[in-house]
Amino acid sequence: MRDGGSHGPTRQRHRGRDTGSTPYELLLGGLAACIALTLRLYANHKAITLDGVDGRIDRIQTQVAIHGTFTDAQRTRLTQVAGRCPVHKTFTSGVHVVDVVQFADGAP
Repeated sequence: MRDGGSHGPTRQRHRGRDTGSTPYELLLGGLAACIALTLRLYANHKAITLDGVDGRIDRIQTQVAIHGTFTDAQRTRLTQVAGRCPVHKTFTSGVHVVDVVQFADGAP
């Protein structure tokens, strides 16, 4: 995950070749992006110079590297903020998923 720069095109399934991202990879990518964005917004709001955010998410274990020069208080707060992005909150809130499946022909 990176908080800035250009984003490459999304890989696609093409002619039966499995070249696309799995739904799980997309979900984790969304979490990574959300953490980076949340940290960036907080840093901007508090006028903290954040040189960048790198991270990797493995099976919903996040590893985040925050770049810049920070006070101890800022380090503590940024560590807390990393776990407060909306996607992270969704994962940790015990989200309940309800599936509603309908068929176009109206048959049950």
